[in-house]
Amino acid sequence: MGEETITLDGEQISLTTREWLTCERCNLEWLSFDDRVCEKCGSNDRTRVVTEEIDEWAKIIYNGTSTIEDMAATLERRAKILRELKQNGWERRGVVDTGHATLRKCE
Repeated sequence: MGEETITLDGEQISLTTREWLTCERCNLEWLSFDDRVCEKCGSNDRTRVVTEEIDEWAKIIYNGTSTIEDMAATLERRAKILRELKQNGWERRGVVDTGHATLRKCE
């Protein structure tokens, strides 16, 4: 797990990222949680990060809101965060159809 920190309206915001790894020995790719050891060949010295991901869950955006104004403010803030991530090289590929979107760091 990594971290992407952005500055939004003078405030530092840190978002948790996940790493996609690849084994240069056997070419297996996997999503890293804590382990950098290849599940296929057992190598950990030939593992490298391919990209990082951030998960966006649309269904939890409104958590903690109690009024329509709270909901609107939450959406406006989230839109600013997403635009800042885009400026920092993050992108979304494909169409969101499950309420879940994965953002990927562009190299």
